[in-house]
Amino acid sequence: MLPLERNAVIPEPELTPGAELLAAGRALAKTWTLGPSAFLAEVGEASEAAYKRSQVAQGRIMRHAQIGYRDPEKSRRAYAEIHERVAAAGARVDRYGLCLDWSMGYPRDRRAEGLRGTGMIL
Repeated sequence: MLPLERNAVIPEPELTPGAELLAAGRALAKTWTLGPSAFLAEVGEASEAAYKRSQVAQGRIMRHAQIGYRDPEKSRRAYAEIHERVAAAGARVDRYGLCLDWSMGYPRDRRAEGLRGTGMIL
């Protein structure tokens, strides 16, 4: 078995070293503030952890929807439609997962050659 080399696994040479990314993140963390998401505001909870604890205490099974179109705006509309329809039926979706496109598993210079899915590309 051949040993793995970085350029075989991550061929993009322009990637920023991890230490630099961590330093940049620490610098940003000093200036960013987080508030509750629209979902947390709607359910009246201060954090994801508090929300999960309250749902466990109520014995409520939470729901997760997995969706994601290549077009982020189409995905946003779909999330809103799912939220509205499920709420109209008297229920709630607690989480959304993003379906990402499998083509992201290929190096960027080879993605055009491979099969394309319908998921988001980050």
